Amino acid sequence: MTGTAKRGRTRVRDDIGVTRTLDRGLALLEFLSVAREATLSVLARGVDISPTTASRLLDTMKARGFVDHDLVTGTFTIGMRAYTVGSGVLQARRLDRIGLATMRVLAGETGMAVNLGVRDGQTAVYIEQVEAPGVVRFAVQPGMQLPLHATAMGKVLAAWLWSDALDAALGLGALPGFTLHTTTERQKVLDDLQAVRMRGWATDDQEFQTGLFCVAAPVRDRKGAVVAGLSLSSLVGSINLENIDSLGSETLRAANEISTKLGWIEPVAADPRDDANAFSD
Repeated sequence: MTGTAKRGRTRVRDDIGVTRTLDRGLALLEFLSVAREATLSVLARGVDISPTTASRLLDTMKARGFVDHDLVTGTFTIGMRAYTVGSGVLQARRLDRIGLATMRVLAGETGMAVNLGVRDGQTAVYIEQVEAPGVVRFAVQPGMQLPLHATAMGKVLAAWLWSDALDAALGLGALPGFTLHTTTERQKVLDDLQAVRMRGWATDDQEFQTGLFCVAAPVRDRKGAVVAGLSLSSLVGSINLENIDSLGSETLRAANEISTKLGWIEPVAADPRDDANAFSD
């Protein structure tokens, strides 16, 4: 490449081959996050693009709620959508940090891998995993996106959604199958989620990965909303089928412990069926 790269940023962008428009839009957001507010001309100069290009990008971000525009002063500021996205990342990191001690204890007590995950649209994303000593490493690792209907983690993240949000989370098309054990019939999936609400925890018996059994329970924030899922994972051959209720209760106890650390107060003599009735038509 000939010539002098502008402020180093152009060279980096060209080297890694990122999308030029996206790069410029993100640069505007980064500039605003530091400047707090700025006019169009200041923003254009700040990221070294033309005012016309800056205006077009800002109009798009304004339509999506990532920036706000004050028509009186002519200044732009960070929008609420950018705050929402950023706070979602902070929440995931906070969950990771707060839940780790409980996860380590649970892994030691059960001898099973312990996972923490959050919902991202139509998938469950694992954000942390604690492996029990001597346990075989599983293919499911932090950062992976997994289906809601075919994993214990996904089920607890979907079970307490209201009907419209649940439809959006599951999608309106056919549910994909992953193994011979995956439930793909929509009504059966909804019935399964109803059962999850009734008992307070979910299972996944080889529904996503052959040979893998999981049990999961919901993690709640201080308002009682389900913000994450906590799960145990083990090979099917290592599971005592007569001990599943005990595993479910132990997972729920640990999930409630993390919820308490997030400010949730467990109701006295709570009955999961109360939640289930609230979601029935």
